[in-house]
Amino acid sequence: MTSSDVSPPPLVQLVASLNPGDAVSDFAREIAAWARHQGRDGGLIAGRMHPACSGESRLAAETDPADRRFRGAVLLYHHSIGAGLVEWVERFAGRVVVVHHSITPPSYFESWSPAHVGAAELGQGELARLARATASAWGVSEFDAGEARAAGFVEVGVLPIAPARTRLANPPDRTLAARLARRRGPTLLTVGRLAPNKRLEVLLAAHSLLERAVPDAWLEIVGGDGGFEGYGLALRSLARELGLRRVEFRGSVTDAELVACYQAASLFVFASEHEGRGLPLLEAMHHGVPVIARRAGAVPETVGDAAILLDGDDPERWAEEELRVLSDAAARGALVARGRDRAAAALALDWGETLTRLGIDSGRPTAS
Repeated sequence: MTSSDVSPPPLVQLVASLNPGDAVSDFAREIAAWARHQGRDGGLIAGRMHPACSGESRLAAETDPADRRFRGAVLLYHHSIGAGLVEWVERFAGRVVVVHHSITPPSYFESWSPAHVGAAELGQGELARLARATASAWGVSEFDAGEARAAGFVEVGVLPIAPARTRLANPPDRTLAARLARRRGPTLLTVGRLAPNKRLEVLLAAHSLLERAVPDAWLEIVGGDGGFEGYGLALRSLARELGLRRVEFRGSVTDAELVACYQAASLFVFASEHEGRGLPLLEAMHHGVPVIARRAGAVPETVGDAAILLDGDDPERWAEEELRVLSDAAARGALVARGRDRAAAALALDWGETLTRLGIDSGRPTAS
């Protein structure tokens, strides 16, 4: 019997938490859609679930991982933070591949959230335990694959995560789009959870300098506090101390509102120090927004040559580059063109080809 005569195994997915608009959840949905098309969908299981997602998955606590229906299946466990699901994974009746989405070092959280410190430390310990339970892992970037290797995984591949196509296809929210269009000056945009590793204080300090040259410039900060309310309050306090008059903390937004923000943006800025992929970078590029970002984590491999990469926290350096891009139409146009190509390449990822190439049929990622 040849390999082509063997039916490929069902794909079962397990996520710590299933939420609307969450990058890990969206990635799992993309894989589930591919698996359904291939007749290989074994179901989506979650440790926790937002009420809006109740029809999409089963809870891990209500599902027996040793059930005979899982024999011969492949489990993709999306690991990003401590979730208490390792025992469930260890008891799974079929084969296991860990999909690693990066764990922000707990040191970033020490001044802001003991709970997040504990969850990050638990996640690091669980990753090492998972490496002892199964040799196979994929990182959603080469950066994350490196974390998996360091944790002890032997067979490690890369399965790059891409922005959710359904979100990008949303029409902009008309009310917000009209409001943003009434601004006289350029809008700088950053998107992401208000977490300490995002280093948003650097962008606030840079904006206070940019305002001297471009008094009408706005800084639009999109993202919820996500459990870091103290950090969010500190950022707002810093904005007041700096005398910033045109900074908008928009909080969590709908998909349509997010599209409106991208379409209104003149420049996308991203100061994160630890990023496992950086999907907002690709989303901004897709919408034709030039990007300036920190050279850290997975950001360089995500953006390639399609963004300006900066080192360090010097607000003068950030403001200088922001002003240069805003003032130089040729430089801005070149960044936009390269960015659109970069985003298109990410969105053109062929799930069937990629999953097969990475050895899902054997349950073994191809080492990279």
